[in-house]
Amino acid sequence: MRCMTSLPSEDELEALCELTAAELEALVPEERFGGFHRQLLPKILRRHAPWREALEEAEEGSPPPSLEGLEGGVRGVAQSLARELAKACGSPYFRLAKQVFLRREDDAAFRSLWELLESQLPVARIVRRYRLDPEHELPALQSRIWEAIAKWDGRDFRAYCARIVRNHCLDRVTARRPAPLEEDPGEGSRPAAPSVAQRDALDYVLSVIDELEAAGRIGALDGVLMSLVGQGRSVADIVHGLRSSDVPHRFQRVCERVGSPLESEDALALRLLLDGLTPTEAATVSGRDEAVLAELAELLGAPLGTEAWALARAFARPGLRVRDLERAQRLTTNAINLCLNRVRLKVWMGLVDRAYETLRRRGVIDEFELAVVAERCAHAPPAGCRMYKDLTCKRGLAPVEVARRSGLDLDARRAEGVMQGLRAKLLEQGLGPGFPDYNACLVERKPLRRGRTRS
Repeated sequence: MRCMTSLPSEDELEALCELTAAELEALVPEERFGGFHRQLLPKILRRHAPWREALEEAEEGSPPPSLEGLEGGVRGVAQSLARELAKACGSPYFRLAKQVFLRREDDAAFRSLWELLESQLPVARIVRRYRLDPEHELPALQSRIWEAIAKWDGRDFRAYCARIVRNHCLDRVTARRPAPLEEDPGEGSRPAAPSVAQRDALDYVLSVIDELEAAGRIGALDGVLMSLVGQGRSVADIVHGLRSSDVPHRFQRVCERVGSPLESEDALALRLLLDGLTPTEAATVSGRDEAVLAELAELLGAPLGTEAWALARAFARPGLRVRDLERAQRLTTNAINLCLNRVRLKVWMGLVDRAYETLRRRGVIDEFELAVVAERCAHAPPAGCRMYKDLTCKRGLAPVEVARRSGLDLDARRAEGVMQGLRAKLLEQGLGPGFPDYNACLVERKPLRRGRTRS
């Protein structure tokens, strides 16, 4: 911009307001042009393409160009702005935002606006994604959005608030980040980034869960439970959500419509619909028929709240059957704990299997350890069962027996050393220090109890 100001003169702006008010009344008869519309008008004008081009072409330090010189004159600009205002008036947030702007002391209007926003925007989930506490951050977010209503330019209000939430979270994360070290920590210490390591480890585990689910080694309902637990929900909260929410009933109707089990394309389309995409947009991405997706959107019903949305997102996964949804509503706390323990074991097996294959490709596994893997189990193991990883398998043979069956000339002490060395390689070189062993995983999820200390 080269002009002294980005707005026309006061007289032209007043004339533009009057013309826009008349055009808006023709487009939306029930909407009356007022103070809220008047403060929106300059913001909409600044993004009006002909006006921006005229500002760019003006000479340095010159007064702003006249609206009459634009295509269509003042009336043409007023018609364009009125169409933008009519589009903004069609937003479900417009009426409440106008009330909050005109009556700043009206808390009831803002509470209604916030409830509507939370029903269509997963605010708490976005906050948790940045490892922040929603209960602690929500008051500050409400204050930010309340102040930002006066700066709204009439475009998608939901996207505008989502950007505010994201920027707030980034500001909080940046403020919590420690200052860089000024001195050399020394040769004995190793600076690390725990948050990055945890994120990478979680992504790695989720990819293993996806592989196990695709291979049929864990069921779709197991994936749902693991997903909910991974979001930080307690087992009691999961039980309450499954029994009190109508999400399982909605998905039963969806499965009956598209067929059971859900295919990958169906699961993708459902996630896109839950994320707010229209059936047309979801059909373009997923390849499903637009008419079918319109029916699915109707079966899913009205926009869900934050918790119900997270539950629905977890259910939208390939392989989900109607009987899984019926079973989910009957699960008790003990049943979910048993499912989690079983799935944790399989996930741990999948993780160590990956580590084993990685070490084999590197040539780190020697012939003795290959023989240990082949003869470790007392029974003929099913495909994918490699319980050489730790000491939890009850079918493991004694080290001497493993050496005898594999034809190795090893005494008991050396055979035990080979088995322990293989386990150490898998844990330290294959997985790395970011992953605890399976027993530590089980202990980690139990509440800490104060025990007696021995002297």
